[in-house]
Amino acid sequence: MLIRTKLRIGYLVIFILVVCIGLVMVWALRGWEAGVRDLTYSHAQSLRAERLRGDLYRQIKEILDRFVSGDRSARGEFENLGVTVEGELADLRKHSQSRAEDERIHALEAAHRQVTQLVREIFELLEKGVREQAIQRVERELEQVAFLRQDEQIDRLRAYYDAAAQQSMQRTRAVATQGELLAGVVVLLALAWGGGLLFGIHRWLVKPLRAIGRSTAIISTGELDHRVQATSQDELGD
Repeated sequence: MLIRTKLRIGYLVIFILVVCIGLVMVWALRGWEAGVRDLTYSHAQSLRAERLRGDLYRQIKEILDRFVSGDRSARGEFENLGVTVEGELADLRKHSQSRAEDERIHALEAAHRQVTQLVREIFELLEKGVREQAIQRVERELEQVAFLRQDEQIDRLRAYYDAAAQQSMQRTRAVATQGELLAGVVVLLALAWGGGLLFGIHRWLVKPLRAIGRSTAIISTGELDHRVQATSQDELGD
């Protein structure tokens, strides 16, 4: 095989290995970006859910204010907060990305509608002056059933987002580890091939040229019968 053919093959393999390193890095970068995007989404939805939890508790505070202090503006505040809560639930639905998430959001909406309906009925009882009956409904239906169900649903939603964030972190770490491993393997292959190519250049070019140089020196001393030994079937051997 000709020396230039061997060198072309060697350079081509090195080029292919360099391209492989680039492809591995691009793959790892895209995987990392996808993981970061999922993690950012999970944290954003978790923050929305936490803000929603705060407004739900503020709604509970309004009905307690109505019982404790007789604040007649409590119902108006409750309804205003209800508009805010509906907007936050709609925002969660808008950014939802899976069926499981949709199911949890719908379950929370159903629990919130139950709480809202009960609270409105209790406010009506208070406005009619039926305080004892209102207290009974608060203790039996609102505190022991509706509030607990609403808390359970918001906790399930937060747990879903926390689990999604954890999965995104694990996926990002796995992609980074795999990318480092693949890049390391390709780099080692490139180094090994480069070392082999250098050895080949030394064998194909340097050693024959040294032999030719020695033979030329001998011939220059007058030994015209000296012959150069050809040991290869390439340009120098010919």
